[in-house]
Amino acid sequence: MCNELPPHEGEEFGYVITGTVTLLTGATRQKGRAGESFCLHPRSAHTLKNETSHIAKFIWVTDPPIF
Repeated sequence: MCNELPPHEGEEFGYVITGTVTLLTGATRQKGRAGESFCLHPRSAHTLKNETSHIAKFIWVTDPPIF
């Protein structure tokens, strides 16, 4: 299960430790593999998914915190 995050002020950064993840932002899909990172300004709803059968580990940082 994945929860879609609504648009908000701030920035988000992610780093994929192992596996492959897919970043869904609006109509855009981007894959990130181990050792790759991403940065976004969350102006549209977005989510991060593991669409494989392998374990994926990642770090996701938001500024300001949204929890």
